[in-house]
Amino acid sequence: MPAGSEPPSSRSGVWAERLWLREWLLLAPTLLWLMLDRRPWSWDPAWYGEVSCDLWWTLTHQPAAWGPMMLAAFGIKAPAIAWLAQFLTPFGHRLGSVDDGLMLLPLLAAAATLRLWFHLGRALWGGDVRGGWAFALLGAGAPLFVGITHQFFVEPLQLLGVTGLWWLALIGPRQPRLRQALGVAGASVFLVAVKVTSPAFAAVPFLLAAWSVARPARPWLAPTRAGRWADAGLLLLVVGAAALTL
Repeated sequence: MPAGSEPPSSRSGVWAERLWLREWLLLAPTLLWLMLDRRPWSWDPAWYGEVSCDLWWTLTHQPAAWGPMMLAAFGIKAPAIAWLAQFLTPFGHRLGSVDDGLMLLPLLAAAATLRLWFHLGRALWGGDVRGGWAFALLGAGAPLFVGITHQFFVEPLQLLGVTGLWWLALIGPRQPRLRQALGVAGASVFLVAVKVTSPAFAAVPFLLAAWSVARPARPWLAPTRAGRWADAGLLLLVVGAAALTL
């Protein structure tokens, strides 16, 4: 084999990882369900969808009113689901159904959660890929996970945020401390914007992640200039999200 080349199986594994083929394979039954299910949305999902569409319409037709409407979305509920889902409305038009476009949000959140579960399981199993598959399969088959992934609810986003904090607590120490700290802050802001009950579910992983950041065993900054620029961009993103959420 030529120097610097890798076996075909290794290259196919890299592409499978980049395309998230594992996660979409586990979500294949959900995708089929969503293609066949044409029932109208009710209660909270319908409200979330309405506000998402209203925000997108305002942005594209009355942009001056979009900022105040973003701050007033729902009024009594955390607004992150509409903040994010509004940008999926154009995909719904291309798919022939606004509902299908909005449902991309919980699907993407579920796929990201499965990915984090896989890496958490593999890390806890000493790097063995079987641990990753065990975690991912156990999560993908859980009735509550299946149920919330089929509907336009905020819980898939909340689950992603809590899982992200667990990932930052257990695997985050492999990153520079500043990047891990920004990740903890970003995940916390995200969770607050998603649902007001999030602190009840995120308290333990948040404390573990914060304790991990506080341990003086690693450098604060990334070793490369590109890494430091990436951290600066992440800092601006977290500060902006925190200001909007507050």
